[in-house]
This record gives sequence, structure tokens and C-alpha cells, in this order.
Amino acid sequence: MMNGGKRTVPLNEDVLVTVIVLSFGPGPQYEKTLLSVLEQQYPSIDLIISDDGSDSFDKRKVEAFVRSHMRGNIKRLIVRQNEHNLGIPAHDNLTASLALGRFIKFIADGDTLYNSFSLQRLYHFAAEHREWIVTSPCVICSVDLKEYYYQFPSNRRVQILNDRSIDHLYRTLVFSNLISAVGCMFRKEFFLFGGFDESYHYLEDWPTWLRIVRRGERIPCADEPSEKYALSGVSSSYGTAFDSPRLREDLIRCYEQEILPYGNLLSAFTRYSAQYRYAKLHGKLSIAEMIKFLPMVGYYTAKSTVKKFMIRCKGGR
Repeated sequence: MMNGGKRTVPLNEDVLVTVIVLSFGPGPQYEKTLLSVLEQQYPSIDLIISDDGSDSFDKRKVEAFVRSHMRGNIKRLIVRQNEHNLGIPAHDNLTASLALGRFIKFIADGDTLYNSFSLQRLYHFAAEHREWIVTSPCVICSVDLKEYYYQFPSNRRVQILNDRSIDHLYRTLVFSNLISAVGCMFRKEFFLFGGFDESYHYLEDWPTWLRIVRRGERIPCADEPSEKYALSGVSSSYGTAFDSPRLREDLIRCYEQEILPYGNLLSAFTRYSAQYRYAKLHGKLSIAEMIKFLPMVGYYTAKSTVKKFMIRCKGGR
């Protein structure tokens, strides 16, 4: 992967950008998702719409809807479906292999681009940087996208992504995934050289960020949000790991492959926190583990309580 730094060449909006809309059985906000792409002002879009093997995807209906709303900036349209469910990382890699664009932007069913200039602004930001991946904040919303809860990552965390040392960024990333996957734009080269790790089923983002940053590379973050993210789905929150065995397996694998072997890179507190979360993923803590990790139990209980309180204050449930 190329190291950082901004380009000084003039931006060319004739560059094709691929937008990939992903679903597993279109939900009630699916048309909003599609319209947010079709309303983009960027002049050269390669649009791929792909369903990951659900029983409720109607290819003809989706294609008819898109063609009835698309404009001249959609240079190519593919509507497709996997024969069986591949999981998020493999689905991402497969659809990226079909992309004609030099840059690739994913958007999931239920989410929308922030406004009609979001793709254009994110492309400008990506084209100005040499990294294969850039990101941007998203706005966390209710499932119907009508209520805004908070921005992720926060402005303080955007500053960490852009300005703090790589060592500090890595330790922060181990402690908490502060990179918005839904806000990312990828250069095609990322997928030509391997893409996401398909040994995971749901977790395409966190293991990837850990590997990249551990290699000493940065993922620059734009200042402006690019997407509205509906707070739903199996991987929307860490807590759902205990409701989804596949997600829990992914998280355990991530700790075993990307975090615990690199404890020498972490501060004592971050290493201790990682050990606690790894132990918790295996089920209820024993009395000995509860005593050992008592400070962590208190810390995460307080953190969860504050987060829920802030969401309720902003209109959430």
C-alpha cells in the first residue's frame, strides 16, 4: 500500500467512481438508499447493485426502479445476486472485482449518502491522498433515518485519525474501532492486492484497519459526513456479538489474529482491556476473572450507561 501524502495533480471528475449497493433481502428503506445514489451530482458513476443470496430480492423490480430514476451520470448499471450467502467480506471482494471505477464506495441497504454532493466530496478527498483507503464520518440515525443520534467518529477522533502518531492511533484502534467503514472510499488497488479477509463472515473492517495501521500506514478522515447510517443490523453494535454466534466468532478471531499477539505494541491499560474483552466474548466471566478484571467491568458498565443516556437525550430509544 502506498504511503501517505496529498497529491498536487488537478482533480478530474471524468474519473469513473464505482458505487456498490449491498443488501441481504432489501428492507423498508431500500428505495431511499438507491435514490440517495441516483441523486448524486458526481458526473461519472459505475453502479453495481448486489444482493447476498436472500430469498426476497427481485432483480427485475430493482432494475426497473433504478432505470426509471437514473440520469446520464450513471455510465453502467449491474443488478445481480449471489447464488448463496457469502458473508460481508467475500461479498465486498466479489463486487469490487466487477468494478470499472478507479475508486469504490460501498453503501448498505438502509443507509443513505448524506446529501447529493457526498460522493463528489469524498472522491475529491480520496483523489487528494495517496492512501488506498480514506474514510469520513457518518451520522448515526434511527432505523427510519428520521432521527439523528450522533456523529461517528466524533471530531476528536477525526483528529486522532489525521494528526496523532501511528502508535497512538493503533492503541486507540485496539481499544475501540474509530474508523467508519460506511464512510470509506477505496482505490481499486486495495482489492487487486487482496481486499478484505474472507475468513471472517461479518467483520470486514476492524481486522483490516488493525493490519493497515500496524504496518505504519494511516487511513485519512475527511471532516464532513458522507453517509447516514441506520442503527440496525447484526454488526451495528458490540453488544449484538452475544446474540450472533457468527459475529462473536469473528470478534474472537480478530483478537487472536490481530490484537493479542501484538501486546508489546500496546499500553498496559489497552492490553488489559483487550484481554478483558476477549475473555468476555467466551461467555460469562468466572469469579476469578471478575476479580481480575474488576476495574474493566466498572469502566465498560459506566461507558455503556453514558452512551445510552446520550442517545436518549437526543431522541433515541
